Amino acid sequence: MLGKCINLKVFVHSGYVLKHILGDAGYPLEQFMITPYRSAQEQTPESNFNTKHSITRNIIERTIGSWKSRFRCLLGERQLHYKPKKVVQIVSVCAALHNICIANENIPEAEMNEEFPPEIESFESTPPENEPTFHDIPDASTLRDMLRNSLI
Repeated sequence: MLGKCINLKVFVHSGYVLKHILGDAGYPLEQFMITPYRSAQEQTPESNFNTKHSITRNIIERTIGSWKSRFRCLLGERQLHYKPKKVVQIVSVCAALHNICIANENIPEAEMNEEFPPEIESFESTPPENEPTFHDIPDASTLRDMLRNSLI
């Protein structure tokens, strides 16, 4: 749990603007953090949402693992050695360098054999023109329901 708290602290205090972060069931549902539905019945929109949420989180976790493998500076003793704003800069640079490596086909062997689900590989997001802001959404549960409904 300590690592989760530190990661969340880095995000919240960094000043970095992000629409939503995905949290596992160990986190509370918040407007900025989308968590899965608890006790979702199979074959329901909630179960479908949880599946997509899980696939996406898995890809994110594998990506972070790849970054830590490539950039050893991201490994640590689960404590901050820099101020949160500096941590965001370091991670952003590592992400950009990782993308450059991929563009130049410098891909670690472990990643070459990974297969992404077809719906994730071809996913392209085009935000709506009148996208709601946090102030337009009454609560986190409504936001999650809006995301769930967009998957139907």
